[in-house]
Amino acid sequence: MIASGGQAKVVFTGYGDMQAAAQGRFMIGGPPSVLNSFGIGPGDVEARGAKINSLGLFATSDISDNARVLIDLTFKDIGATTKTTVIQYGYLEYDDFGGEAQVGKITLPFNYYNQNRFYPFQRPSINPPLFQSAILGLPISDIGATVNKTFDLGNAAAVRADLYAVNGFKTSSSTTAFRNPALPGGLAITNNVTGQDANHRIAFGGRVEIGPRALEKDSLGVSYYRDEWDPQGRGLFQMIGAHLHGTFAGFDFLTEYLQLDVTGDRGMLPNFGTRNWRTDGFFCELQYNRLSAFDKPVTPWFRAEDYRSYGGSGGRENLTDYAGGFSVLVHDGLMAKFEATRLYYRLPYVDLGDLTLRGYELLFDLTATF
Repeated sequence: MIASGGQAKVVFTGYGDMQAAAQGRFMIGGPPSVLNSFGIGPGDVEARGAKINSLGLFATSDISDNARVLIDLTFKDIGATTKTTVIQYGYLEYDDFGGEAQVGKITLPFNYYNQNRFYPFQRPSINPPLFQSAILGLPISDIGATVNKTFDLGNAAAVRADLYAVNGFKTSSSTTAFRNPALPGGLAITNNVTGQDANHRIAFGGRVEIGPRALEKDSLGVSYYRDEWDPQGRGLFQMIGAHLHGTFAGFDFLTEYLQLDVTGDRGMLPNFGTRNWRTDGFFCELQYNRLSAFDKPVTPWFRAEDYRSYGGSGGRENLTDYAGGFSVLVHDGLMAKFEATRLYYRLPYVDLGDLTLRGYELLFDLTATF
């Protein structure tokens, strides 16, 4: 990469995340016809094993005093080969006049978690909130542009505003189904969409947050996203969010509310009895950052989440998950984690009954940064 007057310096950093499931046990139930459609039967399922969850490589290069290029290349599904290679983000960033602009593939400024705790090394937990990772998809990123500016309110407070416009979602396997039913882990909306322009409409949104001048530590914010997802530009996908992040006396608390509104979706018609459906839910996460053992920082944490989706004559989809554990900073750049999680999931089928999944899982993890 060449900058004016010479060659730009590229700085590489990265991480590796390795997980082991010590024990997992889940009970599956539901109508035989529904279970057969997933190729499973009723009963208990046990899970054990280890995997390299992800490897990431970050590249940053300053091309002027005000401009830089940032790229994240992530490798997933790693075994004998790497099945998934993803550019999580890759954009040109420019700052001036007290603001900042990004152009390229950007992570959307929606609520707090999407930009601040997506990566394993950013959080003490092994897994992110289940709804975000298994249904909504993390991180939410797309090709477009965003601008932001922080306004100081006196000497103690500040307001930050983010605005963005991106391609929006495009269905990859169907022109009529926005989301398809599946068990957690195969639910993600992003499994059925690609980050390309679906039609002549642009997806847009923004976030406004207020707090002390150090907004990264404490903030209260609201977020919005709007997109017409189908090729004709008629199906609505709308997200409304709110977050509260606060730190005090070693405690770190984060809660997020999320509402999804979708219209024209035939994919979930067998479940909700309508092509128009809605999701409401939240998660709360609390961690404590002032413990140590054998001179090693220890961070215990706990999280609870609950989401309900519903439409017309069908039942209600319900996802409830409780998780907790701790992380230990074994060495600079090396973090060991333990996590226990308890899951309940119910997916309705009109005139058939409910598909249910309930169980627990115990996980260990090593996250290394370099």
